[in-house]
Amino acid sequence: MRRNVGLSQLKLVRVALDDSDPDRARTAAAESLRIRRELAAADPQQGSLQWDLAVCLGTVAETAEPEQARPLLEEALGIWRQLASGDPDDASLLSNLFDCLYALADLDAEHFRDLTMEAAAIADRLTDADPGNTGFQRRLLRSSWRLGDMDLRAGDLACAAGHFAGALTLAQRLADDDTGSVDAQRDLATALRRQADYALANARPEEVRGHLERSAEVTEALVQRFPRTGALHRDLAESRERLGDWLRDTGDPALARDLYRLALASRRRRAVLDPEDTASRLAQAEVHARIAALDEAAGHRGRARRQWREAAELARVLEAGARTSYFEQRLAAMS
Repeated sequence: MRRNVGLSQLKLVRVALDDSDPDRARTAAAESLRIRRELAAADPQQGSLQWDLAVCLGTVAETAEPEQARPLLEEALGIWRQLASGDPDDASLLSNLFDCLYALADLDAEHFRDLTMEAAAIADRLTDADPGNTGFQRRLLRSSWRLGDMDLRAGDLACAAGHFAGALTLAQRLADDDTGSVDAQRDLATALRRQADYALANARPEEVRGHLERSAEVTEALVQRFPRTGALHRDLAESRERLGDWLRDTGDPALARDLYRLALASRRRRAVLDPEDTASRLAQAEVHARIAALDEAAGHRGRARRQWREAAELARVLEAGARTSYFEQRLAAMS
């Protein structure tokens, strides 16, 4: 019975996360974790209870700040590794181990490479064992992007090219095989943006714009299909901002400004659908700042003041102290 109560609490966490309600998610997560710990401690040899605890730790980590999330993921990783040592071919167990390694790598700079390589080896094992499993293929995608990032940081453009190009080919195939899958289409949009990252790093600007434009087109098509899904409006805003940044930096400020204004519309829609997403609202303030800087450079001081004011007011509401001060300073300089 208590195990079922813990499961119910964990479901509440997922619902709250989907609703962008972090406070409700944290409350449910704390209760679920308390129950899971008690059950696992009462019967430490029961693998299913250890499994439940590891899943719960990972979910609770999603609701926590980075400094609290890292020890939770480290504890979960220890459990997954112990379980995997007893059943090294269990695909579901390996999938959970991959997810834990991948999440922890984001928070552990010292061991980032080792965690990433371990996760990549698991992704390869899973896809080799079951090439038709979409979930395994998506883990391989994530692994390829991260390996490509490591190659870029190391200056190994040849290896990075293989990882990003391979990921784009895989993402395109998955999207073509299941045109109705939102996840597959989002992965394709991400793969196109990551290919643009590689093209930029490899001094191939003629390819960057095409990849970014196509990524935005894929995301816009998703928004048209699912207009009430806030995460898709956030994705579209990010795609437009990325393309706007590239156009601004390559000498087309007018078109960049148009894209930033479209991005603002997407950010505002996201705020309506998911008002608890403060990160997206702060990103909206940053878009106002981008537009303000373009207007200021073009000599449109009145328009620039309005945009700096919008940015400052949003940052103030969100209690973003440093950014509020910066925006207010820029606004004062325009007076």
